[in-house]
Amino acid sequence: MTISERKKREKKQLRQKILTTAAQIIAKEGYQNLSMRKLADIIEYSPTTIYHYFKDKADLLLNIREDVFERLIVIFEEIRAKHEEQPLIVLKEMLRAYIMVGVENPYLYKVLFLSELSLDQEVNFGNEDMPKSQQAFGLLFEAIGKCISAGVIAEADNYTTAKSLFASIHGMTDLMLLQIEPWPNREEIIDRLLSLLINGLRS
Repeated sequence: MTISERKKREKKQLRQKILTTAAQIIAKEGYQNLSMRKLADIIEYSPTTIYHYFKDKADLLLNIREDVFERLIVIFEEIRAKHEEQPLIVLKEMLRAYIMVGVENPYLYKVLFLSELSLDQEVNFGNEDMPKSQQAFGLLFEAIGKCISAGVIAEADNYTTAKSLFASIHGMTDLMLLQIEPWPNREEIIDRLLSLLINGLRS
């Protein structure tokens, strides 16, 4: 590995450390209690170093959201490639992936919906410059459209269907993260919810 490659890798690792630590602070103490000074003390770098990567707290929050949704997009695309000829399985596994990313990354998930970015904005789902959150929602939107085209779910407004599914899986994820009660059979409950949702959409 060259010196240039090593420096590039180290910068990437530091950037991720900043994002991960910031997300932990926000999830535990709230966005209002995040400061560059506190973040710098925890990661043992100067605030000036952090400002080389992010211009302010809002920029940090945006990048945390983008990183998580980018991870989700990669998973969605892998699912789509694996089950290309089975649109209903693609849709079901995308919904499952969203829930699992949330329950396996609780402090990151809690940060996802703190910013003012909205999934309700009128967007062109083919625009790669849009926020990653909207790109992820666009893939879900596309998966629903393919299910309708294949005749495996009833024809309906794609956007309304996508938002309804999103509300359901978001609610399940929230309940599991609240830990109000134990979830010893978590996977079974998730699978049951997804089966109910998919069966309700069938044509």
